[in-house]
Amino acid sequence: MTYLYPSYGESLDFPTDFDDRLDIVLSIINTESKSAIHGFCLDNIPKTKAEIRNIAKDYMTNTSSLPDPSTFGEYCNFFFEKGSVSKSNIYSKPKKQPKNKFKLSEEGYKYIKPLSQFSLKYAVDNNLSMQDIFGQTSSKGSGSSPFYTGIILLELNQKDNISIHDIKNNVKVYTINISKHLKRLENCGFVDYESVFSETSNWSEQDIKAKYIPCEIQSNVILTDKGRQFIEEYLKPVYQFISDSDYDIVNDTIKDIDPYAYISKGFELYKKASPRSKAESCETIQNKILEILKNGEVRKKDIDSILEKKDTSKYLKPLFENGILNKRKSGLAVFYSIL
Repeated sequence: MTYLYPSYGESLDFPTDFDDRLDIVLSIINTESKSAIHGFCLDNIPKTKAEIRNIAKDYMTNTSSLPDPSTFGEYCNFFFEKGSVSKSNIYSKPKKQPKNKFKLSEEGYKYIKPLSQFSLKYAVDNNLSMQDIFGQTSSKGSGSSPFYTGIILLELNQKDNISIHDIKNNVKVYTINISKHLKRLENCGFVDYESVFSETSNWSEQDIKAKYIPCEIQSNVILTDKGRQFIEEYLKPVYQFISDSDYDIVNDTIKDIDPYAYISKGFELYKKASPRSKAESCETIQNKILEILKNGEVRKKDIDSILEKKDTSKYLKPLFENGILNKRKSGLAVFYSIL
């Protein structure tokens, strides 16, 4: 069926640059909840967040993992910011607050809808949340965590054994941020890590926080068979689809896909993997901060990045006030060290 896309409300441009497009795609399909909503609950008919949620609800056999309407609104506004949906204010009655209605943009229908279905099916079929692989989409600018994770996997796929130094230079990402991406991939069984300063090739919580930072330049990462399989079955089809070079694998995979078989399981899978369900105590996070600082002074922004937190101030402040940490400012940057 061919959809017509008349002008509707506001819409942002969907990028033509491959890296920018990949960044947007991976930042949307990095969770099963977003994939379910974008893949099955949005089309070319404008809908409110409540209407979109009701569509998802109708497909679900168990609604305990269904997000509330405000979360659906946040997701749709996120899609709008990425250019995959358009939105408009609808006034149902005079002097009443307008309601936002959302519909797929042309690119959202062409690229994100099929890739969302493809991603959701892969995640559910393999019982593996994309959140565990790609991490959170916390960056407001270009270069999200899912994007760099995907690029790192592609880099590893091109070489059997590559150093952290080479990844840093080729991917153009801060070395300290590579640790969190690789730790996530190691937890999924996608990479093996070998360090010249470690007695074992296996990572521990202490290795990633205390040992990894000083020795990472001289460390190598090896892609496992499981990681290579994920690239062949998932990442490569995604790359080919958004580069307009091959649509067949994705389209064949989602042909006749049954939303009833995937939406409930997708929301449940993401709920188990979501940061909220894995919330750690303040004491646990503070202990991790101390492990990070064992090797010397670290910038606060880098502590945030390693722990995958938007702001660790509430954990750092008590440690500083109790005389455990020293704080130093240099321009706009803040550095912490153990006293």
